[in-house]
Parts: sequence; structure tokens; C-alpha cells
Amino acid sequence: MPSHDRCGYGCPGYRRRRPLARAVAVLGDGADGSHAAALAALERRTLAPAAAALARVGLLQAEPPLRFVHPLVRNAVYESIGAHERALEHARAAAVLTSADAAAEEVAGQLLLAPSQSVDGAVAPLREAAGRAAAEGAPDSAARYLRRALEEPIPDDERGALLLELAAVELNLGAATIIDRLQEAVRLVGDPERRAQARLELGRALLGGARGGRDRRPRASPGRARLRGRPATAAAGGDVRECDQAAVRYEGARRRLDSVEVRPAQGPGARMLLGLQAYHEASSGGSRERAIERAELALAAMSNEELAWNYVPVTYALLVADHLDEPVRYLDRLIAAARERGAVFNFAGLSMMRAVVHYARGGSERPRPTPTHARPLMSCPIGASGSRRTCTAGPRRSSSSAGLSTRPPSCSRPGSSSSPPTPTRSSERRYCVARRWC
Repeated sequence: MPSHDRCGYGCPGYRRRRPLARAVAVLGDGADGSHAAALAALERRTLAPAAAALARVGLLQAEPPLRFVHPLVRNAVYESIGAHERALEHARAAAVLTSADAAAEEVAGQLLLAPSQSVDGAVAPLREAAGRAAAEGAPDSAARYLRRALEEPIPDDERGALLLELAAVELNLGAATIIDRLQEAVRLVGDPERRAQARLELGRALLGGARGGRDRRPRASPGRARLRGRPATAAAGGDVRECDQAAVRYEGARRRLDSVEVRPAQGPGARMLLGLQAYHEASSGGSRERAIERAELALAAMSNEELAWNYVPVTYALLVADHLDEPVRYLDRLIAAARERGAVFNFAGLSMMRAVVHYARGGSERPRPTPTHARPLMSCPIGASGSRRTCTAGPRRSSSSAGLSTRPPSCSRPGSSSSPPTPTRSSERRYCVARRWC
């Protein structure tokens, strides 16, 4: 029978070598011998005999590096340390690793489990580890390091910079706290350039529909408040009137947008306006050439980083104008970059947009979606026909089928039912979809 079955971590041999076993449990399997000796307060020359004694009682493996014979054994030793004492041991381990110039990730891993304000200079390794994790496409780890760094007492300007870094990571994750982080960063950052960057990032987050931690439910409109307690028909009528008012406001906003003269060199906001102008030019039946020209002007001036969050207006403009080769190229490039940096939220949005573009092209370069999956992509009239209406409901259900159908009653689908979706550049399809929605 193995010796650890006869003795285990409760035997006298273990109790005499307990500091080393605890040190290995805190540092983790494969710990450096010098780090374990320092944490266990052992002289370096006594490390090998202590490790050999723990191997004889069946706790550690006989060969280096320092490693428990089984994860369950390590857990048993680790759990035998009280919670408060365990946290202090992680703080001591972080200090030992820092003094030994260990990798930032090792130090940060210990700091995550140590109490705040227990280790001097904790922010620097946490921040360094977060930067490396973000660069390697691990935004979850980067966010954990930065959140832990914010628990330390630091000056307002440095806290604002940390909040900016954390918001950039959480934006890739689609976290719900981005707006609150950025608003605090704007308040704390003293450097004008950094404050401008914080305001720009806040604008991007607000544009993307991110939500902060506080309750941001829209307030009831005066019209809706007056209709409370009245019959459902009256409330429905009020909803219709509010929709009509929204349409009027939309037209006013479009006219104001058309009156603005912007150049790509004026900044990200100007390029966004150019993309919106291009989209509205195409969707309202204006000049196709002018819409494409505006979209391409905006695209030519954008970096990949900017295009990753500002791709929607120009892509829809080119989609409605049936100029689809360019969106395929840059969407594929942006998706590859989002995958590399682990930007889940951005990757999902870009992938959805690429699916719409490939559907519009007829699915010639990707596996063609089945009609059940393809139709919802075109349920919004913006992508299908260029109508100025907003997408407030999905396509109607056919009375003869449980599936969704975008076909207008008076239009027949070209080809057989098993044929692939017809590209939007088909004039007959565009005419029929326009009749269906308008």
C-alpha cells in the first residue's frame, strides 16, 4: 500500500514539514524551489530534505519540480489553511515573487487572492499583466487584473487611466458597466488629451447602446402619462400618434444631416456623419454614385481600430447601394482582428453584419444559409429594400406556412423553392420587397 495511504497530511512527518507543503499549495504546482523556500521561511539548503520528507509521506512527487501527487491532495492542504490566513499567505507570496523579479502574471495571480492594500506596489504588476493578457486575446483575465488594481489606493489621475483601460477591455466583452467606468474616468483624468480620449470612448459606448449599472429605463412620455387608466384602444391610439411624431422627428433629423458639410479629415465624428449621409442618400432613392463616394471617402480615412466600431453606417450604405465587394473584404479583416484579441461583443456584431452582406450577395463565398435562418437576416427593410422605415417588427407570416416569409402577396419568388436566395441586386426582388414594406 502506498505510504500516503498509511500516513497522509495529518502524520508527524507532515507536521514537521508543513510550512513547505503550505507554501507549495499557495504558490501552485510547479513552484520554483527558491520561491517556496522563501515563503516557507526555510534556508535554501534545507529545501531538498524537506521536499524528500513530504514525498516519503505521499504528498509531493519525488522528482522536481515541486508538485503534489494529486490535485485533491493539494486542495486538502490548501483548505487546511484558514481563509484569512490563506489571503495573507497570498499577499506574502506576491511580495516574495516581486522581490525575486518573477513574471508579472505570477505576481498578479497571487494579488488576485490577497487582500487590498496588503502589498506595496501592487498596481504595477496587475497593470502589466492586464496589458499582456489583452494583447494575447484574453480580455477576461485583463479585466480581472484591472478590477483588482482599482481596489488599491491610487491618485485620481492614475485611477482615471486605469478606468479607461478597463473600459476598453470591457467594451470587447460587452460588459454592462462601461458607461459608468467612462463617466468616472472623464471626471478623474486631469490630462486634457486623456480626457478627450475618455469622452470619445464614452461617446462610442453610448452609440453602441451599452448600459451602465444604474437604472436607465426611458422615462414615460407626457402623452403616455395622460393615457394611463384609459381603455386599451385609447392607449393604442396614443402609441400610433407617438410613432407618427417619431417619424416626423426622423425626417427632420435626416434633413439636418443632409445640410451638414463634413470632410473625412475632421475626425471620427465627421467620418461617422459621412457614413450616415451615404446611407440616407442610398436608402431614400438618391444618387447611388454619391452614396458610394461618401462611404468610400469615410472608409479611406478610417484606421482598422476606428472601423471596428464605426462600421455600421458605411456598411449599410454600401449594402443598400449594392456595392458589396468592399464590405466583404474589410469585414473579414475586422472579424479576424476581433477574434485575435478576444473581442467577443465586437466579433458577434461584425459576424452578424457579414452574414447580412453575404446573404445580399447570394451566399456565393460562404455556405448558403437555409431559408429558415436566412429570412430573419433580411427581415429589416433597411437591408432588403432601402426603405426609410425603421425595423419595428419581423416579416409577416405566410398563411400557408409556419415559417417566416418576406414575399409580398402579388410577387412570386424567382426559381424553385430549393433555389438559393436571390441577391438584392436583382431588380425584380428589390421591387417586390419594396412593395411589401411600403
